[in-house]
Amino acid sequence: MRTAGTKSYNSNMPDYTNILSDALAWDIVKFLKEETVNTDALYDLVTTGVYPTGTVTYKNIGKDGNKQAGETYFAAKCASCHGVSGSTIPGNAEETVGSIARNEPYWLFFQLKFGRQGTAMQTISTYVILLWLKAKIYIKL
Repeated sequence: MRTAGTKSYNSNMPDYTNILSDALAWDIVKFLKEETVNTDALYDLVTTGVYPTGTVTYKNIGKDGNKQAGETYFAAKCASCHGVSGSTIPGNAEETVGSIARNEPYWLFFQLKFGRQGTAMQTISTYVILLWLKAKIYIKL
C-alpha cells in the first residue's frame, strides 16, 4: 500500500496519494497491462544519451504491416477526412500525418487505437493499425 506524503523507490515521481485512490491506481495498472501494446511491432526505437538531453529516433515505422490490406481499410474508413494521400489532418494545416508519424509515432498509434473523441474517428484494432502504417509507408508519408 501507498503511504500519503511519501515517494516510493526513491522516485522523482510526485506524490499522487491525495489525488488517486487505490482503486484508481489499480485501474491505471489494468489499462497499462490490457490496453497498451508492445510498440516493437510498429517501429524500431533508437535512443542515445540520457534523459532529458538524449535523443530518440524512430525507424522502420509500420514494419509488420500489410500494404494492400492497409490501403483498402484506409480508403474505406479514413480517406474521407484525411484525403486520398492520408496526409491531411482536419483543422490543422500546419502538420501532416506524416510529420506526426515520423516525430511522434507513439501519439499517432494512441490516436488510432483509441480514436479521437468528438470526431468521426473510431477506435481501430492494433492489427488494422499495422496494416495502415505499412500502407502509408509505401505511399511515403
